[in-house]
Amino acid sequence: MGQIGNEFLNLVLKRIWRSERPYKGLGEVGHGYGMPSSHSQAAGFTFAWAIGYALTSGTRYDRETSIGKVRRWVYIAGCGLWSILVAYSR
Repeated sequence: MGQIGNEFLNLVLKRIWRSERPYKGLGEVGHGYGMPSSHSQAAGFTFAWAIGYALTSGTRYDRETSIGKVRRWVYIAGCGLWSILVAYSR
């Protein structure tokens, strides 16, 4: 449901901003409006979901041990880096 809501929000924002797609020197890149990027917005949504998942999942033992905390923050940092790289590539 969250991803469907995210796609609807993206559609509304694209129609409000009506930003042209960037020209890459190779001709037209895609159809419709360019900003906000659907890929970037989906990556941001996935990152937000990953934070919630990492902070609430696992056993109590996993959440309280040092290795569990490090593993959780490495997972969050990796998802955050991935999200930033997707947004940068768009």
